[in-house]
Amino acid sequence: MKKRVLLAFIFLIVLVHFIYLHHNVSILTIETGIKTGSLLLFGLLILFPRISNSRDNPAERLWKNWCISFLAFFIMILSLVIYINPHGRFPWQYYPFTVASPHYRKMNLFKKSSDAPRVIILGSSHAFTIPADYVSHLMNVRTFNMAVGYAGPVDELMLTRFVLDQGRRIPAIVVVEVVATDLGTFGWRSAPVRLLPYLPNNLKMEVVDNIFLDTISLQSLSDSVFLLAGFGNTVENITFLPDGTGVRNFSSTKASYKKQVRLQIPRIYKQHNCFSLDEQGMNAYEEMAALSQEYNFGLIFYRSPLNDEYFKKIDETKPSYQKCQSLFAKYMQTLTDQYPNVYYIDLLKYEQIGGLGYAGYIDAQHLRPNASRRLVDTLLPTLQKALIWVQGIR
Repeated sequence: MKKRVLLAFIFLIVLVHFIYLHHNVSILTIETGIKTGSLLLFGLLILFPRISNSRDNPAERLWKNWCISFLAFFIMILSLVIYINPHGRFPWQYYPFTVASPHYRKMNLFKKSSDAPRVIILGSSHAFTIPADYVSHLMNVRTFNMAVGYAGPVDELMLTRFVLDQGRRIPAIVVVEVVATDLGTFGWRSAPVRLLPYLPNNLKMEVVDNIFLDTISLQSLSDSVFLLAGFGNTVENITFLPDGTGVRNFSSTKASYKKQVRLQIPRIYKQHNCFSLDEQGMNAYEEMAALSQEYNFGLIFYRSPLNDEYFKKIDETKPSYQKCQSLFAKYMQTLTDQYPNVYYIDLLKYEQIGGLGYAGYIDAQHLRPNASRRLVDTLLPTLQKALIWVQGIR
């Protein structure tokens, strides 16, 4: 009886946690359905008494056999996905990944690098093609591109903490791409297990939940079977050099370029409309600024330049757009006023890059290598200024 009460108490805690994480979900996904069913089954096994005290009761045997079979099948599927690790969520790679998994790959590349990088580049997939070797050549200091897909402030804080925790020489400069004006962030939810210690405490359980959902998803199962069957030798869309620089393994045609520009504009525009800034994003950037002061490194924020085709299609007079731009500008001004080693460069409408169109972009926001080099040239005076500040402090 005591064991059942204890298990019931544990079940109640899990149930409350589940409701808290999913109370805003309006559409029942397959993953949520599986998790809900598993939770209810767990509750039934704990809270309800046996159908009969007789060991020979056929109904009881059927119930037990069904539960054991379900549990065995579930554990088998879970073990397969965890072992294959198709999405790079766990700390091993026995098979190729079916997604880019930049968090996992950038961590491994960083750890394998022989010398401690003096310049770290953080950002989203927009920054994948920023050539670390070109920065190294211009600055005469080793550079590493730590950009990951869908990154926002929380990702950039998480990776900054990771870099600082590696026991290497502290970087001199951290360059941070600002993607969304509203500082909204969601890429961190796809972080692998190894980055959990570097997340803010209030976000860790959400990532654990996301890893669980991804592990039991039908997509992960089908990807695992695909890899197990030996079909993992397909060419990846992007590969990463030892210094973290991304190389896209496809050519964008004029037709695909126009299509992607058209499809991406509404989603990008949404990120630049708001009446308040994301609290998690603001907290993350403020903590990064505090870390830069504590460890004496230069911190450079920049807004990645968008394709001019984007500005031709949007309404910049919309109140929510103007309010969002104003709030963000004031926030960055406050941050740079407070910290002498924090810099901000607004390149959102930088004509020398945004005006390149198809020659500099593969879509509305992702730069080609030539545009990425031009971006480095534009950032160079601020990079040099930050390095001078660091040399004067250390």
